[in-house]
Amino acid sequence: MKSKTIDNSNLFFYNGRKALFHCCIQLYQIMKKSNAIISILTLFICISSCVQQTPSFMEQANTLYLNHTDSAYLLLTKERETIKKQDKSVQMNYHLLMAKIQEKRNERHTTDSNLKIVAQYFEEYGPFEQQLESYYYLGCTYRDMNKTAKALDYFQNILDISEDDSYIELHESTHFQLGNIYASYMLKYEALEAYQKAYQYSQIRKDSICFLVALSVKTLIRGVRR
Repeated sequence: MKSKTIDNSNLFFYNGRKALFHCCIQLYQIMKKSNAIISILTLFICISSCVQQTPSFMEQANTLYLNHTDSAYLLLTKERETIKKQDKSVQMNYHLLMAKIQEKRNERHTTDSNLKIVAQYFEEYGPFEQQLESYYYLGCTYRDMNKTAKALDYFQNILDISEDDSYIELHESTHFQLGNIYASYMLKYEALEAYQKAYQYSQIRKDSICFLVALSVKTLIRGVRR
């Protein structure tokens, strides 16, 4: 079974395709009124102006965040004012990356204001992987804000709209979050089911979280049998 994980190397370039499409339309209009040489020159100018450049600090932070999370966090925090001058797609990817880093640092999410905009943006423009990720971190945000119903809605939505065998890593994390929520409300059977599913995905991925899930499941089974 092949796992489809999110390719962070392409995180910032998706919307350039849409801009390039509009550039091509502009080029076609020009070609009707000018010769081929002028049209070719115009094409290069259009591409240069339409396809955005990813800020170097974003690329660096994206590379760092898995193994050097604190360094990535400091880098993005330092550029908070700079990002306001960037294109909308860059801003959205910035906020999504910041949410990932905050979660990895076990930092409590205190507001949903940015991530709600991020989710709406990726719902409209894609890509689908980033849409799912924005749902996941919105779920984590509502978890931290004690808005359990909203957290459950976003986590469940991920499972409803994405295929199990295409997003194994995301489904593993989502089921684990659901298990934690159910366990906190002493819903032992629901928690057990969620942890078991997370455990199955972690076995496929040979993930270190496997031990954590197995331990949680074992504890829950003991509680259910009493």
